[in-house]
Amino acid sequence: MKRECTYRLLGILLIGTTLLCVSCNNKENSINPIDYDVDTIDIDVFTDRPTDISPFIDTLISIPLEATEESLIGSIDKIIAWDSMIYIMDNHYSKAVFVFDMEGNFIDKIFRVGKGPGEYADIFDMDVDDQFLYILDSGRKIIKFERNTGEFLEEHLFDHWKGGEFITANNGSIVFYDKGFKNTEYFANAVPLCQIYETNFHGTNMNCVSNHDKRLASVYTHAVLTFSRNGNDLFVLPAYTYDYFSVQDSGLDQLYHLNFGRYNMNIDRISEMARSTSKEILNDYLYTSPVVGLLSIFSFTRDYLAIVYGFNGRQYNMLIDRKNKRLVMEGVNVLSSYEFQIGIPMPVATHGDFFYSFIEPVTYFSNEDDERFDLKNLNVDTTKMTRSGENNPILLKYRLRSENDELHSQYTAMKEYMKNMEKEKE
Repeated sequence: MKRECTYRLLGILLIGTTLLCVSCNNKENSINPIDYDVDTIDIDVFTDRPTDISPFIDTLISIPLEATEESLIGSIDKIIAWDSMIYIMDNHYSKAVFVFDMEGNFIDKIFRVGKGPGEYADIFDMDVDDQFLYILDSGRKIIKFERNTGEFLEEHLFDHWKGGEFITANNGSIVFYDKGFKNTEYFANAVPLCQIYETNFHGTNMNCVSNHDKRLASVYTHAVLTFSRNGNDLFVLPAYTYDYFSVQDSGLDQLYHLNFGRYNMNIDRISEMARSTSKEILNDYLYTSPVVGLLSIFSFTRDYLAIVYGFNGRQYNMLIDRKNKRLVMEGVNVLSSYEFQIGIPMPVATHGDFFYSFIEPVTYFSNEDDERFDLKNLNVDTTKMTRSGENNPILLKYRLRSENDELHSQYTAMKEYMKNMEKEKE
């Protein structure tokens, strides 16, 4: 059962310089520099305050996922919400894709580990569109299923590794892959100097849509999380850039460039470290700066971008107002909110105007009289949960308020106050 409550009281982040081309079949890429004077959002990084997204929430819907022996999820690696269904990828434990309806009722599970037709060894990535569900097996095979029934339809086994991430457009007639900086002889002949390319379901007619910076050729660590989807709207973030693109019929259309000032990634430094120092030192640099190494979340609605980086074991969270092109929330980790008595996690998926996040399947009840989480504050129907045994995660589906002037003013004032406090301590 789904409960809804309304309260009074959103990717795509990227790092460096991106070069684009529209086609590069067996020839040098046509390189076009990006004009950063258009739609640049300046962000003054401030990591000394926990974040709380709850004041922005207009509507919250809690969806406890039904937990049966067949539907028990070990780890949520990816969520896609589409129409009335929720698709959850768990490659680490179950090696399956779980399907639930918007009430949290279990509908189906795609579990086809093996070497035969329609089977896979590992789920590198998944995607969903109007008609189909796709699974990328180990970067070497793409499998198509009927979205509503889970019926296996077709697959294509590639002669070469295609990439670690993908996203589809036009019901699978176009497939975008992120090959990273891997430049085998096959890629050198097909899409030289390319990072993201488009092809079809069967992997022919490869066209480059985003080059990689030549200075990154020696970098071992390749940032993941290249694509994001909200229904049929697709966004692309080339690794090691701060440039945000949407997918259009004519190719990639740049929407924003994010400028982090002194925190911006230094591509020359990274390139030099990759050539002259150990991988451990390079990784230490990448993962200790708030907006350099580990991009763990980006998702979007019509009004907001939600972005999360990982650094030093913490999260650096950002919420960007797309309409006004401004930062309205930032900080580290997640603060427990007054309204809900727990921290509302940053979103990991979107569909329409709603973001989706989840609460991990910990023990919800510590004893008969004491609840570890006060689930009543989330208006959760606890009849699907047990005090013994295992529970599935609770999905949180929430819409953010479209107007945020007052909250932005409060954020700005608090940020200045905390900066002044830091100066007084020095």
